[in-house]
Amino acid sequence: MVPPYDFGTFSCGNGHCINETKVCDGHNDCHDEQVSDENEKACPGLPIDCRGVRIRCPKTNICIQPADLCDGYDDCGDKSDEVKLFCMNQQCAQHYSRCPSGRCIPETWVCDGDNDCGEGAWDETHTNCTDANGRRICQGAYIFQCDNGKCISRAFICDGEDDCGDSSDESTVHECGNRTCTDQEFHCASNAHLAQPKYECIPKIWLCDGDVTCAGGEDEIEELCGVSKKACNKGEFRCQNKHCIHSLWECDGDNDCLDGSDEHANCTYSACQPEFFQCQNHKCIPNSWKCDGNDDCDDNSDEKNCTSSATGGVLDGQVCLAGQFACTSGECIENGKVCDRVYDCSDRSDESPQCFVNECELADKPICEQKCVDQMIGYKCDCYEGFALDPTDKKSCHDINECDEGKALCSQKCENKIGTYKCSCVEGFVLSSDMRTCKRIEKEPEPYLLLANKHYIRKLSVGGEKYELVARGFENVVSMDVDMVDNSVYLMDSGKLRLYRVRLDDLDEPVRNYQTIIKHNVFGTEGIAVDWVGRKLYMLNRQDRSLRVCELDGRFCKTLIRDRIAQPKAIVVHPVKGYVYFTEWSLQPFIGRVAMDGKSPPGKTDPIVKLAEKDLGWPNALAIDFYSDKLYWGDAHLNEIGFMDLDGGNRHHIPVKRASHVASMAIFDDWLYWSDWNLRQVLRAHKWTAENETILEITIQLPNDLRVVHPLRQPKSPNPCGDNNGGCSHLCLIAENGTSYTCACPDQFVLLEDKKSCDANCTERQFACGGDDAKCISKLWYCDGEKDCGDGSDEIICGQRICPVGEFQCNNHNCTLPFQFCDGQDDCGDGSDEVNCGKPCDPWMFKCKNSGKCIPTRFTCDGDDDCGDRNDEADEVCKNPSKNCTDEEFRCGNHKCIPKALKCDNDNDCGDGSDEPAECASVECNRGWSRCATSYRCIPDWAYCNGEDDCRDGSDEVISRCPACDEIGEFRCATTGKCIPRRWMCDSENDCVDNSDETDSSCGGTSRPCSESEFRCNDGRCIPQSKVCDGTIQCSDGLDESQCYIRKCSEGMRQCDDGTCIPDHKWCDRRRDCSNASDELHCQNHPNRRECSPFEFECGNSVCVPRKFMCDGDNDCGDNSDETNVQCRTSTCEPPLRFRCAHSRLCLNILQLCNEFNDCGDNDFSDEHLSLCSSFSEYGNCSSDQFKCANGHCVNSTFACDRNDDCGDASDELGCAKKNGKTCYSNNDNGGCKHNCTDVKDGYYCHCRDGFQPDPNNPLDCIDIDECKGNNTCTQECLNTNGSYLCRCLEDFDNNVVIGTMTGKDCRAKGDPANVIVAADDELVQISGGTNRNGAAHAKGNESDIIAVDFDPRRNLMFWVDSLQERVYRSAWPQGNQSYEGQPLDIDFQSFGISPSALAVDYLTGNVFIATTSHAASALIPRKKRMSEPRYPNDTGAIYVATSDGRYFRKIVAGRLHIPTAVVALPQKGRICYADAGIDAKIECADMDGNHRTIIAKELVYAPTSLAVDESKDHRIYWADPNDHKVDSCLPDGTKRAIVISDPRGPWTIDVFENYIYWASKSSKNLYVQDKFGRGLVYVLASDLENVHSVKVQQRYSRDANRAKSACEGAGCSHLCAELPDGSFHCLCPENVTQLADGSCASIRIEELPMPKQCKCQNGGTCLLDGRKE
Repeated sequence: MVPPYDFGTFSCGNGHCINETKVCDGHNDCHDEQVSDENEKACPGLPIDCRGVRIRCPKTNICIQPADLCDGYDDCGDKSDEVKLFCMNQQCAQHYSRCPSGRCIPETWVCDGDNDCGEGAWDETHTNCTDANGRRICQGAYIFQCDNGKCISRAFICDGEDDCGDSSDESTVHECGNRTCTDQEFHCASNAHLAQPKYECIPKIWLCDGDVTCAGGEDEIEELCGVSKKACNKGEFRCQNKHCIHSLWECDGDNDCLDGSDEHANCTYSACQPEFFQCQNHKCIPNSWKCDGNDDCDDNSDEKNCTSSATGGVLDGQVCLAGQFACTSGECIENGKVCDRVYDCSDRSDESPQCFVNECELADKPICEQKCVDQMIGYKCDCYEGFALDPTDKKSCHDINECDEGKALCSQKCENKIGTYKCSCVEGFVLSSDMRTCKRIEKEPEPYLLLANKHYIRKLSVGGEKYELVARGFENVVSMDVDMVDNSVYLMDSGKLRLYRVRLDDLDEPVRNYQTIIKHNVFGTEGIAVDWVGRKLYMLNRQDRSLRVCELDGRFCKTLIRDRIAQPKAIVVHPVKGYVYFTEWSLQPFIGRVAMDGKSPPGKTDPIVKLAEKDLGWPNALAIDFYSDKLYWGDAHLNEIGFMDLDGGNRHHIPVKRASHVASMAIFDDWLYWSDWNLRQVLRAHKWTAENETILEITIQLPNDLRVVHPLRQPKSPNPCGDNNGGCSHLCLIAENGTSYTCACPDQFVLLEDKKSCDANCTERQFACGGDDAKCISKLWYCDGEKDCGDGSDEIICGQRICPVGEFQCNNHNCTLPFQFCDGQDDCGDGSDEVNCGKPCDPWMFKCKNSGKCIPTRFTCDGDDDCGDRNDEADEVCKNPSKNCTDEEFRCGNHKCIPKALKCDNDNDCGDGSDEPAECASVECNRGWSRCATSYRCIPDWAYCNGEDDCRDGSDEVISRCPACDEIGEFRCATTGKCIPRRWMCDSENDCVDNSDETDSSCGGTSRPCSESEFRCNDGRCIPQSKVCDGTIQCSDGLDESQCYIRKCSEGMRQCDDGTCIPDHKWCDRRRDCSNASDELHCQNHPNRRECSPFEFECGNSVCVPRKFMCDGDNDCGDNSDETNVQCRTSTCEPPLRFRCAHSRLCLNILQLCNEFNDCGDNDFSDEHLSLCSSFSEYGNCSSDQFKCANGHCVNSTFACDRNDDCGDASDELGCAKKNGKTCYSNNDNGGCKHNCTDVKDGYYCHCRDGFQPDPNNPLDCIDIDECKGNNTCTQECLNTNGSYLCRCLEDFDNNVVIGTMTGKDCRAKGDPANVIVAADDELVQISGGTNRNGAAHAKGNESDIIAVDFDPRRNLMFWVDSLQERVYRSAWPQGNQSYEGQPLDIDFQSFGISPSALAVDYLTGNVFIATTSHAASALIPRKKRMSEPRYPNDTGAIYVATSDGRYFRKIVAGRLHIPTAVVALPQKGRICYADAGIDAKIECADMDGNHRTIIAKELVYAPTSLAVDESKDHRIYWADPNDHKVDSCLPDGTKRAIVISDPRGPWTIDVFENYIYWASKSSKNLYVQDKFGRGLVYVLASDLENVHSVKVQQRYSRDANRAKSACEGAGCSHLCAELPDGSFHCLCPENVTQLADGSCASIRIEELPMPKQCKCQNGGTCLLDGRKE
């Protein structure tokens, strides 16, 4: 009898019970003869899906591997897999071999030494398994042979596992992570981005086999396979990539899905058992596997923190202290408890038969190679000095290489010996008695330091005793180097953009006497280095991201590397070895090496060899010890100095104390010299031990660069180029290893076949210089007023030069900047800057498709629209599969290249998420970086507490998480916890925001002393003397520009009337160099004074300014004569530096915005527009002694926390904490405040940063303010962000202001300026520019009254209603000063007994919606409604729809409509809205076919007379209600209703455009303009308008801003088609016409009226319908 079983279980044939979930899961869980849980009875149809090469058993629901066939084991459960007939009938999969028994074995098993086929060992005997040398021969087509002879499948190459046993399958030669697949393989692109790349290349037979091998699932997608992926088998988990894994593998800590989806966010992991170690990915491994050298966790967390101690024991990573015993279980106990016959270790390992046994003495033969040390239990081996114990066998000893490990401390050369080492010295030095130190034989000359100190070059003795100024007059020397061969120094002045050369003996000469070596392409130069052997100059440039080499005189410059180094800093050369060393200090820093000829190392394609990448922050300085062959580096973020071998090996740190921000370094003798920015110090210490660390000098200015001056600093070496420049025509560069050379050519030159000579290959955009200075220069430099070719050939054949040096001179003599050349904009005004733009760009540049503009290639795919048409950001450029990512970039799944630093930063930089795989959660932060609180995002420590939410969760701004400041070089701000350099203290700049860096007691109430060439302002700041009396105020109180008239100008300068000094050659040069143009007065007799060119404007004070500067808002003349002419209303006015007034059309300088002065002129206050100007005060309009309320009000800060609601919203009483005198700083926790904390009497209060408001649920915290909730935040689109918001303009609108928070708050429609059309009595008046009036249309005869007007912007038509004629007319769109004859629409209103009262145009279909009233009610329209008047039926009104010419006409709204006074179309919504001024006054909307009528406003609606819609603001509806003296508004669904205008003049008619609402009043006869949200001033645009009925703004994009598509375009309606919501439509028939079953109308088609045409005349007169002028 079968026993009863629990519900949910299955009864096996053998009486066992198993869980029902295990039935038909492909596993024989019952283990009975019937295979009862997997046989056909239990599993009808045997539903198992055998994926890949697996084979389904014939009678059971089980899949087996090919190798299971006839292998002697019962894998199917019923022994069917061991029937030879079944085995022989199964076809072996590709890459398998069949044994005589029928078994299928993988090709890799053939000739592997194991008998896999059984009897006869066919797999080992049927073929010759070894070659003549006895090496194994791999059998099969898809086999890789390891270096040790082992054969494995090629699919296992680069899978992260050492399948070979010698790691040759994981060798770098395979380029793991960037493999190239064969034509027989498929590339799994997604696998290359796994934390450990695997299965990058898989055999094509794996495609569509049901098994997902690629992490992204691309090998099994339906598009490739033709069928969709089957469901997983029972008991399996389906991954996001549709891979199927065993359900037990879900949430087990292993990434079994490859895409990480089995380790999802809902996983919960239990703690590991005590004898197991828990990995960071939650996997459990035995404790004994920790720190065993193997990555058992698969995230390497078991191999981290595996430190050892010389004084204690180590077990499984657990370190025991000296005097303690390490138990096998990992515990530590006191030594005295060992062998005391009491078990103290939990595993009893402290008591052993080995207690009290001295194995060292009892051993028959030595058990240790050198020393045997007896221990309480067992023994240990040790070694003599100079040897180290073998870490593997713990018995043998091997020699220590003291030279490599930095223990020898030899000054120069070090030779390792067995058990010791030997120091020696190079020629010119002798070994000291300590047998380590090398001393110079010749005492003379004495070495000294040369310090580039921003404005100065100073000389400092190596001991710090002497410190003297040797050169001055620089703006900012950032880098220098010395050439001891010709005793010269090279100086890079980033302020003057010049690279100078001067002999050391001539440093005290004026800078103008220095030789300028290079003056172009020097902006961004960070470091220079002199090759004293090959006689070359190497330069690192941050702007170009390049490494260049030139001759020492600046000729023949060649770019060796471009766009590979984002933020290069330091550079040194080792010509004896043939290498250039440099640093990159971006977010992915490294120290690199390049051959001096720029060639890639043998067998490599990348010229850059990275010597160090890990444990770097800001590698800021480099120095080479040429005699010990060590490379030193200084890290300004990690605050440390270290050294390494020249190949990057044997890295060591030097324990210096004062390395807060190392700026530069130098090595000489046994001393390391460095300068530190934070400390403003020059220091030195012993180069190996950091002993005798000494401050040599404290500087006032930043100590930028440091060099030792002595002949032995640059070891002599033969020049491989010899005396004849290697026979090279141009550059001869030392090659790798320093013993050979390479002939090279300057940029844009090509090397000829003889490999010696170069020939110019200048592009069409370049000019070829001749003579000894052969080079290609940009044609922008041709005739630019400055000689760029050595022979001056670029300035020989030139016309009159008008523009300053460095600017492009247009054909019309306008001047523009070079970067505006070929940018698609006519900056010149004559198009001469946009000619020849189709010519090819330089090789290192990218050509924009539309404009022809050339931009640096590095500008592509950076997120910025540099081309102006986003061509540089197009997918075909940025996501091109053929694009090669650099070694510093990560290839996304969509082929986009992003910096590697952006991978795993919790941002989807790729756009497809491939840079943020699941493995990112277990990635450790780099040294000097820390993890954010709520994500795996890591940010540098310097980004903490800097006032920016870099973590995106605010956790980096929590004071408790602020990293420790460097005690020596940094200062911690009082309130924010931010670390700032100490050099920023006491400099009169509030760097901490709370001013604690200026009020600290160490400042003593004074700022730093000023240097020799500086001027002290009254506020304590120091400015360069050259900035005094230069016409620009530098001091806050203007002291530097006061009393200049009593100063005497220096030689070569001339004094203006106001006392400022200008160079003498600028006097009477037709340019305003003095602020009041006094340098251009009384110049009548000045010799050779030029005339203003025809392309220049002569100002009233005789200054010549380019005509393009006219009307630009700037007083370029000095007397404003360039801004006061009539041309200024129509001139170009481009943002961001210019602002076009909305109505006067004047062009202003952007600085004239929001200055509380009406610069736009009378009747135009758009420069003081509230949406713009509120940006200045939106955040931070309260003074320092005020409290800012959540509602924006400001109250005295003493009112906070006084238990009175002074704010009106109680925000001054929220967050108050009055607790026993506790302050914000009592517990160093900011008072618990999440944002700001301010002390008050008896306590403190918490308040929020800008953009936040107090959290009502937690007074200590703040929540974001959604600025977009209000209607008046942005004039068009609004996007809320955390703590702020963004305003955006629609597609057909431009940002008229693109500066800061003003961006998006003044959206101007593209195209021609708008005209305002006013319907007044019998004419349509066109108003442009605020004052000019033209008649747009005029009715014939005197019996006319135009009461409504609207436009069709797509068909360029204007419509109007003539109430007296009872007609609707249309004409062409008016342009300029022209009036149009009206074409009456083909509608006979009188025959219907109705009169038209208003109209609106659907620009999608061209349909016209016409509001009408019956003749009985028409008389009520112009009169005010009185309650005492007799009632009329409330259905006297109707809304009709008609085609554009009126030939088809249909009533769509009737009933419950009394007096419709206005109608407006919402084509993109498929709706119309209309105003009813009848007894039941209301605003109602309906679909465009008249259905779904909805009243959206009824309360407090009296007699609405006009409607308008703002499509750019959610289609907000506005209506004028003159009886109530207001303009009201709401959304089309009736929500968010708001009164916009309340004015006693009674707005009668309105329209909305851009930022403004236009409204007219019958009582005042004026047309007004006002902010469309009703804020700010109301100003008059036009006056004396008689009997105004309607006002409309005419502009192409006043409507149809989104260029919507019409659903009626393809509808095929026979007569009328109405747009409906959600992109649908409704075919309609004309009035009184029957609609047939097929939707057509039972009426003939009427021929369309001819479309009115525009005429060209714009000088008055009337245009006829056919376009002719009357």
